[in-house]
Amino acid sequence: MRHSIWRMPSPGRWSDTFYYVFSTGLIVFCVVMKGWDMAM
Repeated sequence: MRHSIWRMPSPGRWSDTFYYVFSTGLIVFCVVMKGWDMAM
């Protein structure tokens, strides 16, 4: 098993990691903004 979730990604997979973090952050940001909009 060379593909371990808990291992740091190799340099070739940094773009995939960045994309994953970016998309997750974008979803969280949208959810937070929607909740803040409803609270106002």
